[in-house]
Amino acid sequence: MWIFTSKGFLSIVEDRDDPARLLVRARYEGDIERHFGEEAGVSELEFSDYRFRAFLPREEVQAVLDRELSLLDYGNFKNSFDRNNVSLAPETREERHEALFKVWSTMSDSQETVQLREQGLSGDHR
Repeated sequence: MWIFTSKGFLSIVEDRDDPARLLVRARYEGDIERHFGEEAGVSELEFSDYRFRAFLPREEVQAVLDRELSLLDYGNFKNSFDRNNVSLAPETREERHEALFKVWSTMSDSQETVQLREQGLSGDHR
């Protein structure tokens, strides 16, 4: 599961060895800690697909995601990241905002492609 919140981007999968735990992964330093606190026990694997990882109880992950949902207070997700991460360097916030825009744009393009296909139109719409 991919989760984008105003605190960062997480990839969450089941622990292969213990279904009571989840493996929470992040590409950016601090994203896991901003969600789960410094006590999350994050390890860094420098050359891994997801560089930062923590094994956490399934119930803890669910509680944090429930809290994030209950605290949702914005009308524009991409801008909420900037507002909620003022401690990051401006260049870092700008880079991450651009990455979020690319995800948004890719999904928008895909939506349009599927819609055109469903309407019986073919060819590249771009």
